[in-house]
Amino acid sequence: MVRATEATKQVLWKDITSLGGFPLTTIIAITLLLLNEFRVFWQITLGVVGGTVFVALFRLVYFRKRPTPWTVKGMIDKMQAGAMPSVHTMRAAIIAVVLGTRFGFWPGMVFALAALLVAHSRVRLKYHWWSDVIAGLVLGGIIGWVAVSAF
Repeated sequence: MVRATEATKQVLWKDITSLGGFPLTTIIAITLLLLNEFRVFWQITLGVVGGTVFVALFRLVYFRKRPTPWTVKGMIDKMQAGAMPSVHTMRAAIIAVVLGTRFGFWPGMVFALAALLVAHSRVRLKYHWWSDVIAGLVLGGIIGWVAVSAF
C-alpha cells in the first residue's frame, strides 16, 4: 500500500484551501457573466467585496494572531496577518449560499461541502484556529443570505 507523504498531504490541503481563494472566486464570477447570470454575479461580487471590506475593518480593531504567526510591519500587513475571521472560509460560504440558492439543493450541498473542506484545510494548514473558520462560515452564510435577499 502506498502512503501519501506529509508533503503530498500539504499540497492537497493547499489545493483545497484555494477553493476559497480570490482567483477561483474571480473565475466563478466571470463564468456567471458569460452565462448571463447577472443577478447571481452581483450577489457574489457584492457579497465578497462587502465581506472583505468588513473583515479588513474588523481586523484593524481586533487583531488575533494566526497559529503560525506572520511578520506584521504596517497596517496592510496587520489586516492580512489577522486570523479572525477566515476570509477564505467566508468567500466559500458566500459562494455556497448564493449558488445553492440559484441552482438548487444538490449543487448547494456540493458547494457547502466545499466550504466545509476549505474551513478544515485552513485549520489543517495552521493558518487559522477553529473559531476563525467557524466565524468565517457564519459570516459568509449571513452575507450570502443578505445578498440573495437584497437582489
